[in-house]
Amino acid sequence: MAYKIDLYKNGTRFKEFHGFQSASVSSEEEGNEIVIVGTGGQSEASFAGEKKTYNKLVRDQIPTIIASKGDSCRITVLDHEQYRAELRIKLMEEIEEYYATDHDEEALGELADVLEVIRALSKVHGSTPEELENKRVEKQKLRGGFEGRVYLIDTTVQ
Repeated sequence: MAYKIDLYKNGTRFKEFHGFQSASVSSEEEGNEIVIVGTGGQSEASFAGEKKTYNKLVRDQIPTIIASKGDSCRITVLDHEQYRAELRIKLMEEIEEYYATDHDEEALGELADVLEVIRALSKVHGSTPEELENKRVEKQKLRGGFEGRVYLIDTTVQ
């Protein structure tokens, strides 16, 4: 399915694209409002339906998924500082979703989301997921992991 993509700057449309199979944007569009309209096999789509406001960081393909259903969305590409702040919020959101589930399969899905955010955060902090894994292994060698299920009750300081 093709999508219509409109790019807005300060409320004025300055670019329009048609025929994309994937609605992706680049950092060149940082700070611009981007409207992605899914035609749903029709010649036009609009914002006439029910509006839901999210104001949150989403995975890159979410706009494409929305448009593939014939729905429309407005997005923007965050600058570096906004992105870092939103990743921190997203990390807490994903941890809360993990904490709220009692089923193993759902828990694994939520942990995958947490890991995806952590991978993105490692890049934001100038590292790579591999370097982060090396740090994890280094800390495990020094202090151990959590496999032993050790629960510290208290200490007495001399």
